[in-house]
Order: sequence, then C-alpha cells, then structure tokens
Amino acid sequence: MKTINAVSFLTLTILCGLPTLLAAADTVPDTLFLKEAPAQPGNVAELKKTVKAGDEIVLRGQIGGQKADVFNASRAVVMVADMKLVSCDKIPGDKCETPWDFCCVPVTEKNASVALVQVADEKGRPLKTTLKGVNGLDHLSVVVVKGKVKMNEAGNLLVNATGIYVEPKPVKTEDKK
Repeated sequence: MKTINAVSFLTLTILCGLPTLLAAADTVPDTLFLKEAPAQPGNVAELKKTVKAGDEIVLRGQIGGQKADVFNASRAVVMVADMKLVSCDKIPGDKCETPWDFCCVPVTEKNASVALVQVADEKGRPLKTTLKGVNGLDHLSVVVVKGKVKMNEAGNLLVNATGIYVEPKPVKTEDKK
C-alpha cells in the first residue's frame, strides 16, 4: 500500500485544482442597483401566468418563499414572493422564527406566487457570489426587479435581473421615539 505524504498531497492539490477552489468570488455590479423603481411593476403571481421566455418584465415582490434560506450562499440567486402573501411577522401573536417562509399560506398559493431572480454573467450563468446583504438586501426586503424572463427546467419563473430597486424599509413607530 502506497502512502502520500503531506507535501506530495499539497503539491497535487495545488496543481490539480486548489486555485479553482480559491478563485475570487464575482462582484455584483453597482450599476445593477437602481435609484428609482422602474414603472408599472407586475405582481409575481400574475406574471407567472402570462410571461414566456425572452419577455422583458418588471416585477415587485418581497424576498422570501421558503424556510431554507431564500438567498443562495454561493450564487447571485434569490427567491422573490408576491406582495399579496402575508409573512408571519405581520400576523398578531405569531412567533415564527422564519417569517419569510410564508408558512401560514397554503402551499399551492405560495408555489404559484414565487419566482427566482438571478444576476447572471454574459453567458447567462449566475454570478459566483451571494446577493444577501448587497445594497441592503435581506429577508422580506421589498424589491422592484427589471429583467428578462428565462424559464428554468422545472417550468418556474426565473428572471435575469438587469436592474434592482430596493425599497426603503418602512420606519416603525417605535423607531421614531
């Protein structure tokens, strides 16, 4: 039985792929974020019924839609839900720890009301970075997204974003005091 010593293993790792693993993450272009919301945004549920691949659209939604994190940790992809869905934090007395999952909404309604938004490179692949925290993006942030429709393999609405406007968070009355 042959053994590989630590130096040989390290040398093989460097020559055969460690640089790929350590490659720098992509950067989300500053120009993606808009200073004003695009006009006439549609809601996610209605757009899902009418759009087709290649359509240019504007949608307004809130970041959320599932219990697992709606932000991809290594790709510029996020789930956006229709504004008609009520998050658990807006239900008096609800103590849900993940209000962005809309667990109080029937599954069929939720599934019909979510879309994926991605920021892609020139080849249509999502950038190798997360959108979480970029320009204030967080769970339940309200966004207006301009982009081109691309349906994914499962037939879900996927939007290649060309512009994102992040609506300012409303000031709570407790914050004003």
